[in-house]
Amino acid sequence: MFTVMGGRTSFGVLYPAIVADVGWSAPEVTGAFSAGLLVYGPAALGVGMLVDRLGCRWTMLGGCACLVVGMVGVAASTELSHLYLAYILVTGFGSAATGFITIIKMLSMRANTRFPAAFGIASTGMGIGALVVSPAVQSVVDLAGWRVAALTVAGLVGFGLLPMVLLFAPGRETASERRDSARSEVPGVRSFSFAVFFVSNAALGSLLLLPTHQVAHLIEAGFPPIVAATAAGACGALIAVGGVAGGWLLERWRRERVLMLTTALFGIGTFALVASTPAAAWLLVPFIVAGGAGRGVLGVALGSAQTRVFAGAKLGRMTGILDLGYGVGGFLGPWLTAVVHDSAGSFAPGLAGAIVAGGLVALSIPLGIRLSGPRP
Repeated sequence: MFTVMGGRTSFGVLYPAIVADVGWSAPEVTGAFSAGLLVYGPAALGVGMLVDRLGCRWTMLGGCACLVVGMVGVAASTELSHLYLAYILVTGFGSAATGFITIIKMLSMRANTRFPAAFGIASTGMGIGALVVSPAVQSVVDLAGWRVAALTVAGLVGFGLLPMVLLFAPGRETASERRDSARSEVPGVRSFSFAVFFVSNAALGSLLLLPTHQVAHLIEAGFPPIVAATAAGACGALIAVGGVAGGWLLERWRRERVLMLTTALFGIGTFALVASTPAAAWLLVPFIVAGGAGRGVLGVALGSAQTRVFAGAKLGRMTGILDLGYGVGGFLGPWLTAVVHDSAGSFAPGLAGAIVAGGLVALSIPLGIRLSGPRP
């Protein structure tokens, strides 16, 4: 999760440098990332089937290969089509195979009875990845250019994630584990519960507009690039804090109470991002603290809820289908924000839309659980 989130947030640092260096427009470059997210949805369906059949280790090894080859392709891009193909590999196939779907399957196999807390702790990887990778990539961009920075991200995968997958990722479930999980009945893809969770995943995916555009927004507002990247990274660190806190709270408080608090925090933080200027630099603090923590709790709450509802022998497939919704939202959120920016001259309208999407996620979680009926 550190690597996947680091790779995603690195795009928000890389693309202003790519636009300035190569001369492509912001929607054209953002379209490469969005194209990868659009492919992520269908790729997630295949990854869900693979992780159920082959296990986490082999699925993640294939994802690592896509991430490395894709980031090398980003560094070597001389045509816009090269950039699109590279990010389809990175964000489409690589992120799908190494990220949320396989992590959910792994934790359901190894920490099923304490899933919310385990998923919250695992989610710290996202926050730490954003905290470390964004300013680190910006520093490499300033020193050696965006192409070297892209190669640095490839090295992070090849020398960091890949050895850990070989050492620690579990293989296939045993025959007894598959028999036990197959005994439980879960809602199908035609159920109202599934539809609600699908929409919720799309709304959560659209929030990728924040890590995609927050650095560019702050730079346009007048902040130095390194300050913008550091603020984005610090917000990512609070996503980690929110993930751990969310896992702990979901085991102790009523889910509705946690979600009400989360919606308020996320809305305050996102509004502060929109309003931030060098003259009101203090607004970066609520953006980092409230916005980051709120986003962390939202992700853990949704992941825990849908894993509880769809746990069973086909959890990987169901998670993959739901991630199709996440991919659709992840395509539309960043891309529409870029389009609105080109017509309105500001990222503010798109960023403000994230508040609505966050509220939709919070409202849909208890609804999806109620519609699923009683579960163990």
